Amino acid sequence: MFRVPADAVDMRVPREYVLPRGWQAFAIVGLIPLWWLIGASFFMWPLIAAPLIAAMVVRGRILAPRRFGIWLLFILWVIASGVELSDPSRALAWGWRLSFYIAGAAVFLYLINVPERRISTRSIVNAMAALWVMVVVGGWLGVAFPGMNFASPMEKLLPHSLAENQYVYAHVHLEFAQVQHFLGFPIGRPETFFAYTNAWGSAFAMLAPCAICSMLHTGSRGWKIILRCAMAASIVPVVFSLNRGLWLSLGLALMYAMFRFWLRGDFRQALKVILAFAVVGAVLVASPLGDLATSRFSHKTGDTGRVQRDLGAQEKIADSPILGFGAPLGAVQTPAHKQSNLGTESEIFLLVFSHGVPGLALFLIWMFYTLFRSGRWRSPWGFWAHITILVACIQLPYYDITERVPLVMVAAAIAYREIARNPEPEPSTRELRRARRQVLVPA
Repeated sequence: MFRVPADAVDMRVPREYVLPRGWQAFAIVGLIPLWWLIGASFFMWPLIAAPLIAAMVVRGRILAPRRFGIWLLFILWVIASGVELSDPSRALAWGWRLSFYIAGAAVFLYLINVPERRISTRSIVNAMAALWVMVVVGGWLGVAFPGMNFASPMEKLLPHSLAENQYVYAHVHLEFAQVQHFLGFPIGRPETFFAYTNAWGSAFAMLAPCAICSMLHTGSRGWKIILRCAMAASIVPVVFSLNRGLWLSLGLALMYAMFRFWLRGDFRQALKVILAFAVVGAVLVASPLGDLATSRFSHKTGDTGRVQRDLGAQEKIADSPILGFGAPLGAVQTPAHKQSNLGTESEIFLLVFSHGVPGLALFLIWMFYTLFRSGRWRSPWGFWAHITILVACIQLPYYDITERVPLVMVAAAIAYREIARNPEPEPSTRELRRARRQVLVPA
């Protein structure tokens, strides 16, 4: 047997130089603001996914849950739709969106294959919550400094012809907010750490369930205080975002969570959700924020252009229903006299226009199958990951969520980790009631 010589040098790394357990989750998710700051958010996910793929290849055996082949088949269909591309700029858009789908698969497989002793589920949820806190801070930057914009280091390094592309420019020229005037006065709608204000709102809603989960189940008093303060502070940028999609998706998802708590007999958690709605309502009624939110519903800004683009996309889909067109087409003149792309108004229209009916079907099958699999209560981590996936599903008809697909896949990985650790699902409501009656019946 091999023995270490007694006089061998101790090669153990001092504890102060060892990264804390679960640091990989924060490297995957928590550094997104840094990628944005250097202007690399346009292609950050391939760079994040590359070392994860390398680690899985070195490890060898890669496990995947049932039906994951649906997602892989979707990626293959997206690749096949590339034969319909007609010019370099559309090829760039196709490759860019494909990178999110591949990165989502890599992040998902990595997180469900890494053992709990190396990356705990708690650390993944905390990383998502930390990103949410930074999104809230970014929202306040947009409210406080709406006109702030500057060139990122990446914008200065890129060739001028590439930096002029509308997608690339939106990611490398950084802004804290999009200043719009449709209410009759200028208002900064936050977009910090993202390219568009709708992307900020979409990400805020998707990450909020993980922040709630982390706040409810953390053992750190300091972290709980930070999350509570962020919850209270988030009301202002959420209202200033004028983002009806954020309000709708997060509101419906939290109402669903309250309903699930109530059915399960967890009235304390259900009442917490009700109290949160009551507090937000009171703040809106007692402050000018309520007038701002009401004004958003009275102005249908963007709706006309969105309908025109949807109708134009529907007419074109019939020309290529199987493979789609690979990427959106610029073909609609909006009322604001700006050329806008067909097939970009929502993830559903984007998928069916770019990758045909089969591409949309494969994407939806995976999303709703994952929503269903994660819906049986196994643990708080899995339940709130389920709520995140629900938020994403609600957003599909009106948001392009492609850039947030890797975050959705992180939530899916949390849910599947919990399924693997505790394969027995939550008892049905009828079973829970029967068990409670048996306890209450005297012997």
